[in-house]
Amino acid sequence: MDIRIALATATVLTAFLPYSSAVTASSLQSRLYAKGPTSKTRIKTSVPDFVILVDEKKWKQEKSETPGMLTFVHLNSDLGTAVLTDRAGFRAEIMRDITLEAFRSDDPNAKIISEEERIVNGRQVLAFEISAKVEGVPSKIFGYSHGGSSGHVEVLGMIPDTLLTKDNIADVTEFLNGLEMSDREFPSSASREIIPQPGNLLINSKVSIKYDPTKWKQEKTDQAGSSFFTHTSGDAYVRVLSGRLGPPFDALPDMILANAQNQDPNAKLIFKEKRKVNGADVWFLKLDREVNKIPMIVSGYYYAGQSGTVLVITMTGKNLYSEFEKDFMDFLNGLSISE
Repeated sequence: MDIRIALATATVLTAFLPYSSAVTASSLQSRLYAKGPTSKTRIKTSVPDFVILVDEKKWKQEKSETPGMLTFVHLNSDLGTAVLTDRAGFRAEIMRDITLEAFRSDDPNAKIISEEERIVNGRQVLAFEISAKVEGVPSKIFGYSHGGSSGHVEVLGMIPDTLLTKDNIADVTEFLNGLEMSDREFPSSASREIIPQPGNLLINSKVSIKYDPTKWKQEKTDQAGSSFFTHTSGDAYVRVLSGRLGPPFDALPDMILANAQNQDPNAKLIFKEKRKVNGADVWFLKLDREVNKIPMIVSGYYYAGQSGTVLVITMTGKNLYSEFEKDFMDFLNGLSISE
């Protein structure tokens, strides 16, 4: 198994998987960590306030085709690491949970086995360890996650259980400890509040959605890269998921259907069409499926490209779809993506 490919595959999934809470593994405590004296090469990430210092006697940087991701391979063992950055600025615990969900897509029994707060080079990170099978191979994933004013950064290292030696753990930990951050920290989650902007959903600097606030109410949510709307006059809903990373555009229909069939084996794709919406190519997909044992029509626009991944998903009961179809399409057609 190529550990680098496995790590990249699991990490890419974080862009479009729904958020769910992870199980807290242990009480948190602060510890001090700093980069070792052998960390010499300063490597910039896509967010200037986040850098990684790497010992090139142990690690070689690999070419990455994924925006916001740096990948490295160990020179003497089958170990892989990755550094992910994005300007979206999710809190550390949310990124940890999304990462866990990504590994659970390959291994439903993946779990967090330890976590703690650490002070790394003067800044606080959430350190965690995940136990999961990756491509059938039992492995441990070590991670640091941090969110601040400039965005978020996550550093991951993967070690197969058969290579879980003291030296390999030390090398991965030293790599993680090479993380340096110079942004401002987030305020506490208790004091941080999401303030909806009626009529205009700004997803990032390149993606936005204009909608009718008299018909749609945006609900508050802490889910990473997710917005949720309810219709003001009935049981109709819209969910918007976004991320920087994503699959190839032409792979989206099969992946969306496969994901639906994981939850409802009888789910079927009843309409598929490529469309150009305000200058951007999207898939329009319509699925007939059950959600919590309720027959529903789930339709939406699905985008993956230079501006990241954007899924705008509408849903309502199968018998109500014709009633809300026009409002759904008005919402979807408010999508604007600048490439």
